[in-house]
Amino acid sequence: MVIMIGRILRGTHSVEQAKSYLTMKKRFTCYSHFKESIDTIFEHLQVRDIPEFFKCPTVVTRGLMDIAKNIDSNVTSDQFIFAVHDFLFRRRRGSE
Repeated sequence: MVIMIGRILRGTHSVEQAKSYLTMKKRFTCYSHFKESIDTIFEHLQVRDIPEFFKCPTVVTRGLMDIAKNIDSNVTSDQFIFAVHDFLFRRRRGSE
């Protein structure tokens, strides 16, 4: 979900493409697209790093949740927050 939000913000994918991607049983994303998605989300929110991201006011990140709801109307804010935390944790762990 987080990768697709980055791709939608970047303009390379549509909501329909994101829905299709998320229904695939096996999904693969190379590291460069993974990083590109995070960079795009950070740029969109005007933050530089993970600590700044977690300090973003809810009103700022609400736009990301709106995109997530367009992809999957059943996604809850708790699921979305968990997905973002998990995604950023993987990025941090991968860069160490």
